[in-house]
Amino acid sequence: MCQLIITTLFGLVLWSCHSEKSDYERIVSEWQGRQILLPNVMADILTGNTIDMNDADFTILTYVDSIGCTGCKMKLPLWKEFLGSIDSNCESDVQFLMVVDPSGIEELNYNLKREDFDYPVYLDKENRISKTNLFPDKTLLQTFLIDRSKKVIATGNPLYSSEIARLYKDIIEGKMSVSAESGNFVSISESHISLGDLHTGEVQSREVILSNHSNDTVHIEKVVSSCDCTELSLPITYISPRSDLQTIIHFTSDSIAGDFERTVHIYYLDFEYPTVINISGNIIH
Repeated sequence: MCQLIITTLFGLVLWSCHSEKSDYERIVSEWQGRQILLPNVMADILTGNTIDMNDADFTILTYVDSIGCTGCKMKLPLWKEFLGSIDSNCESDVQFLMVVDPSGIEELNYNLKREDFDYPVYLDKENRISKTNLFPDKTLLQTFLIDRSKKVIATGNPLYSSEIARLYKDIIEGKMSVSAESGNFVSISESHISLGDLHTGEVQSREVILSNHSNDTVHIEKVVSSCDCTELSLPITYISPRSDLQTIIHFTSDSIAGDFERTVHIYYLDFEYPTVINISGNIIH
């Protein structure tokens, strides 16, 4: 019997048996950057409302096939808990879509109403979405985090692993940036910096480390601050493979007293989304 080992590689769940591990790695590699095709018109099974997939920065898409217990696979309470745990203060617009190919519609409706599940669920009666996209047959790999162009940037069900859940949240909240095309990804040592109380004109600096977890060099395209009072110092504009880049955030408090929030966005070449640093504090006279 193979012992289950859970680790993270773009949301990958690996098995200790070599053949199974290779199979999972192959599937994740094949899906990285692939565009998921969805119908132009979809309606929520309970409300009948049209499901609009066009405006979201990120979409968590999970597919539930008709094999076995559909209600068990849906895991509605766990999805509600996970989706509710995503930082509501993050700048990204996140959407969730469950695509279900059920064996019994009545049971499906009953489960949705019983759990008061108000996230979009699409009943794919003829299983067209799965047939079109050729979703993996492994339940653990039938969930995807996709970007605004519907390209896969992470694969794996976050309900089965805290590591996968953390990966999804880090990408959505700007703590980790992933290139859908290349699979390169960069993380940050600290994405929320609290400076506490500062006097007018006071300057505070904090070290922030960017880590390139990829085998390729990642190039920094630009840095955008929400105001002139916040500056990120870069010694170089690239991060070598499998290495860190030490940067410094400088904040100069202005003359307006009270709580403040500032942001710094770090953009990379060939990356859809930036790394986001949030700075907060309180200016006192």
